[in-house]
Amino acid sequence: MGNLVVVGLMSVLVLYARRTLGLEGPGFAALMVAYAVGGIAGVPLAPLLEARIGARRVLRIGMPATALLCAGIGSARSGWRRC
Repeated sequence: MGNLVVVGLMSVLVLYARRTLGLEGPGFAALMVAYAVGGIAGVPLAPLLEARIGARRVLRIGMPATALLCAGIGSARSGWRRC
């Protein structure tokens, strides 16, 4: 189920970035690089969290945290546009 949500998010992210945030090609590329860097940075943390608090608890915390972060992205206004 988590992958379905991520794929859904990524499929509309390009529209959101273009229409709401006003990002062109380079801005969207920077957004994708930041997304990838965050994912890569999380890779070494996952086993540490699992060892410390357990896989079930990591998932129970991670899923709602992801939902909150997605809601935060959805409520963001453009910082790129000038008034």
